[in-house]
Amino acid sequence: MNKTFAFTSLLLAFFISILNTTNINIVLPIMIDVFQTDLKTVTWVLNAYTIAFAVFLLTAAKLADQFGRKRAFMIGVLVFTITSLLLGFSQSIKIFIVLRIVQGLSAAIIVPVVAPLMLALVTKDKVPLVTGVMGGLGALAAAIGPLLGGVLTEKLDWQWVFYINIPFGIIIIILGYLGIKESFDSTVSKRIDYLGVLTLSISIFSLVFAFVQVNDLGWGSPYIIGLVLICMISLLFFIFLEKHVREPMLPLWLFKNIKFSSCNVTMLFVAIGMMSTMVVFPLFLQQVIGRNPMDSGFFLAIYAFGSMAASILSAPLTKKIQTRTLIITGLLLSTLGTYLLTYLTLQSPTWDYIWRLLVNGAGLGMILAPLTTKIILEVPTEKVTIANGVSNVARNIGTALGVAIMSAVMNFMFNGLNLHDMTNMTSAYHDTFKFSCLFFLLAAFSALGIGRGKFIEEQNKKAKGES
Repeated sequence: MNKTFAFTSLLLAFFISILNTTNINIVLPIMIDVFQTDLKTVTWVLNAYTIAFAVFLLTAAKLADQFGRKRAFMIGVLVFTITSLLLGFSQSIKIFIVLRIVQGLSAAIIVPVVAPLMLALVTKDKVPLVTGVMGGLGALAAAIGPLLGGVLTEKLDWQWVFYINIPFGIIIIILGYLGIKESFDSTVSKRIDYLGVLTLSISIFSLVFAFVQVNDLGWGSPYIIGLVLICMISLLFFIFLEKHVREPMLPLWLFKNIKFSSCNVTMLFVAIGMMSTMVVFPLFLQQVIGRNPMDSGFFLAIYAFGSMAASILSAPLTKKIQTRTLIITGLLLSTLGTYLLTYLTLQSPTWDYIWRLLVNGAGLGMILAPLTTKIILEVPTEKVTIANGVSNVARNIGTALGVAIMSAVMNFMFNGLNLHDMTNMTSAYHDTFKFSCLFFLLAAFSALGIGRGKFIEEQNKKAKGES
């Protein structure tokens, strides 16, 4: 019974943390009227959460390892739930954005500890199944987020996009308290690497903030260049510090493992490539095809459904197929699915959209679950939290960079075009889809470093080595 409570609590927490990044998009236009503000200001409701989440991920992972993963999880869920209530009551856009920062910080506490807490409940041969279920659940949250946001707004009010988190939060806290066992990284002390936290936070903040601002200011802006320089200097200082402190915030020796490093580079490129479907495709639907936002939400749900199904089905495949082969197959499938979007026109029937998005989503599902499994298995058990934090940072930086790159490519493609000429507009979007395929191919190249071996074979080798 305790395991059931623990699994339910952890999966629900992971679900709402993903849901909260997608269901809010539908209410942004309403918030412009409610708070009497403009679109540029309202977009910071999204940006504030994204930046806070990315910046605090590794710090939260390290603190959880030091002071208790269950404790961190419970605090994260409690803060997430309280901020959801306060967001619904908020009467000022400035206070709203501050609360979104706090909510992003709380999500950064929750996400990296879910995997290690779940893995403590199962044997190692069940790791692919756990990551497959988590991948499927994440895809489901992404799929129903916009639809749920639309239904809650229409039937109740826009604040219910946040209020819906409250009953979930209460259930998660009760079940988590009853079912989850406390765990730590026994190899580290409780000494906090303050300089490491500071320099890494500055580095990640500067980079993500630059990507968020680049479309308004331009890639050649002194402000953007300055932020990138701050990022690089802070990162170099961080690496220097981590090599000389007794208790480093991030164990750099993890990156000496080529397989682990290759997994994270692959994750970065995949996140960039995904933005062609997540960002460019909805714009194509609305600006060229003439679909409404709800139609866009429906088609993205199809994409996420394909990812969810493939993510769950890929778990047993890891016992029969080499992990690297499975991931590269998924990357090639995502490349194909994205390229097939270039054949969509005003005359294309709905089914043509659906099967292309299913192919694209299936490729993504075949990538993320095995990739997450590989990252977890390439580090010692006590380092799973920090390793999971690294992969999430790679994914979030890739997402921010992907939005910036796709926006820059679209601006280049649209330069000088008559925006009412649908033939040229269609061609420009198709060229953007083709360009985005490059990142899946780069991911496939980096995945070559992941190494060979089926999951069971790798576990047997490790077992023999330990004995």
